[in-house]
Amino acid sequence: MNSNIKKHPFRLIIVLLSLFFSIIDWTERPTTSAYEILFGFIHIGLLLIALWFPRISFVGLIFMESVACSLPVLNGPSRFWGIYCTIGLTAYETGISITTVLGIFVFLGIQCYQIARWNNGEIDIISITVFLMYAAATVIVGYGFHWWKTTNEQHLQNYQSKEYELQHSFSLQNSDNAIMLHDSVAQCLTSIRLIAQRQSNDPQNDAWEKIDKIARKGLEATRDIIDTMIQDNNENGIPIESSEWWLAVKRLTDECDYILHQHGFTGTTEIINGGFTVQQQVTVKNIDILHEVLRELCSNIIKHAPKYSEFQSSIALQKSQTEIVMSNSMSTIPDEERSGRGLESRRRKLNLIGGEIDHEVDGDTWIVYARIPLTMVSPDKAATESMEDNEHEKYSPRKRGKTRSVECQREQMARKEHKAQK
Repeated sequence: MNSNIKKHPFRLIIVLLSLFFSIIDWTERPTTSAYEILFGFIHIGLLLIALWFPRISFVGLIFMESVACSLPVLNGPSRFWGIYCTIGLTAYETGISITTVLGIFVFLGIQCYQIARWNNGEIDIISITVFLMYAAATVIVGYGFHWWKTTNEQHLQNYQSKEYELQHSFSLQNSDNAIMLHDSVAQCLTSIRLIAQRQSNDPQNDAWEKIDKIARKGLEATRDIIDTMIQDNNENGIPIESSEWWLAVKRLTDECDYILHQHGFTGTTEIINGGFTVQQQVTVKNIDILHEVLRELCSNIIKHAPKYSEFQSSIALQKSQTEIVMSNSMSTIPDEERSGRGLESRRRKLNLIGGEIDHEVDGDTWIVYARIPLTMVSPDKAATESMEDNEHEKYSPRKRGKTRSVECQREQMARKEHKAQK
């Protein structure tokens, strides 16, 4: 209740003023009968109730004055301040509404009846005019504070909306940076470790063990930075860990990691927020497709990667799609022409729903890139979103990283051909 008073200081101001003027009137015209004393205390109680429940106080005063019409209670001016207070508070709460206008006319009718009753049927026009002037003044003051309150609330909402949009843009930028860091530095350090682990079997190559340790420390530091960036995104107003899609992806990635760990491989799959929101619609079909793709990628690692090697995997949850990047060392590179039941079958299924899956070979490192759309839309909207997605992919950090890897691969092939010619 105290917080409610702090939120609406106008209530406290107008109630205190009404009590102050009521007490002054009571001292100038002291009450004598028990009814008047009782109604005076009821009036004070209803004024205090107006601090928290002005509408209840408004109705209570109407009822009290209606009862006073049938009792030998003088129409003291002290009680008018409570009427003016509730009229002003009603205008403050609802503006110039039907409730405020009806309240004024009800109080006016009650006052006319009381004046006529105590003046032998005559109505004092001056008293009626004074009542209407005070009522109009309180309505103007109450509505003025109502306008001031609503204007400030609107400004606050606009400010919070802009602040949220700014935080959201920073969070998306932070997510893109985390993706770039994962797909560039972390991928390179993982490749260095894979090479060092293969060369460290030779007892004479102690330097490879040092390289592996240095790369491992760098990879751990890089992953700590990525985790910190993702955690900052979650603390900045993107609570997606409790959403249905996030939990489904987390369950599938944990299952995939568990299968690979059971076969002796090391590594973890990281989930990155790339603009996903809790309002995103998720269907069982989305989960089934992601499950099939992850199962195929795990199967490739188990079949073709050397035992006890490390894999690196990340899943970026974006607004309209999910991106997967998985890399590992391959002891035998599978022939694409003979992979019709593997990646090629998944590629055909993803193409039917607007997705894609592709792979590239950088030395003996196998890198798989997959994009899975989340929802099915109408053909016109799909064409529009497809153009937007293509434009986004053109500047996507994952796409840029993929292009860089292909360019590096071509440079290596060119150098090999040049050496062979020599």
